[in-house]
Amino acid sequence: MTDHAMQRRADARPTSEAWHVVQQAQGRVRQTVATGDGIPVNDDAGLERVAEVMGAKAMR
Repeated sequence: MTDHAMQRRADARPTSEAWHVVQQAQGRVRQTVATGDGIPVNDDAGLERVAEVMGAKAMR
């Protein structure tokens, strides 16, 4: 993860970040765009919403 992504996600719950790992392991995370340096990025808002919901459920 880039420094920018870490800074942007500094307020994220560890549980939602863990769900992103699950999404990656399931093969659901694919490159949707690339940075100017060619770094692959996924900006799918749906994956983010699912991670937030599942992370919140894990905290209950």
